[in-house]
Amino acid sequence: MDVLSFAVTKAHYRMLVNTRGKMALMPIEEADANWKLCRVEDKTTVRRGKTQLNLHDGRNVLLDKDTYKTGATLKVHVPDQKVVEHYELGKGAPVLVTGGQHVGEIAHVLEVQRTRNPRANIVTFTEGFSTDAGKVFVVGKEAPSIKMPEVSAL
Repeated sequence: MDVLSFAVTKAHYRMLVNTRGKMALMPIEEADANWKLCRVEDKTTVRRGKTQLNLHDGRNVLLDKDTYKTGATLKVHVPDQKVVEHYELGKGAPVLVTGGQHVGEIAHVLEVQRTRNPRANIVTFTEGFSTDAGKVFVVGKEAPSIKMPEVSAL
């Protein structure tokens, strides 16, 4: 979900995975180049009761309150790392599948089966398949907030 901006050509791109499992550049508007989506991988309580969110791209965000759950996605303003919006992994949420047979597809969550053992949590989709929770990336509340690259049939 990284954003690439070229100052000379004033072109902006979002790096996404396509349906073939390859990384693809998706052209975006200049207004969309100021934010990126980051998945919450882990949470830690630090001094003075603050919560540190560890994001999928190596960023850490320090918050006063424990507001977000692990697996949620944050819409982060890139230069100053301010959280603009958040998307929870729950029923009806559109997600980007980042691994497996359905890689690069946008699917809608039907159910999240959370386990309290070493096995991965399972996410079931309305499209008729399921995968590990670690292979999904929430991209919106009711509709995706990003555009996906199209893959030709050739």
